[in-house]
Amino acid sequence: DRTTRLSLEASQVVGQFSWQSELLAARVTRQGAPTVDFWGAYAYVSWFLTPDSRNYNYGSGDFEKIHVNSPVLAGGWGAFEIAARASTVDLTDQDILGGRETNFSLGLNWYLNDQIRLMTNLVKVLDVDRPGSEFDDADPLIFSLRFQWVLR
Repeated sequence: DRTTRLSLEASQVVGQFSWQSELLAARVTRQGAPTVDFWGAYAYVSWFLTPDSRNYNYGSGDFEKIHVNSPVLAGGWGAFEIAARASTVDLTDQDILGGRETNFSLGLNWYLNDQIRLMTNLVKVLDVDRPGSEFDDADPLIFSLRFQWVLR
């Protein structure tokens, strides 16, 4: 078996506003079975409520860690970011019934300093298409809270 992957990404940072999108595709060539194709995509936007911004390195094409202008331990409020994301994935093709799913999420991120971030997300699953699964046609509402500590 052999897998070929393709990823197209676009990003932009303008002051406190940023956006990012990506289209992903994978072709799996299987021995004794038909080739299958899977794909997914997302679009993401964010806005800092504080005078901070995401740091995008155009040379490497990567987002770097946030530099917080007013860290909590230095008497500040940290940095607050609101975000929205829409995503979809299709893992069904030929004899593979991996399913299809689409969701929309809203998030609030609080960067206490350059290394610590608290993240909340409210995710609304808009569609699940997985015939034969107990989750077929499910549309849950998910709340998540995460803590991130960057060690570098």
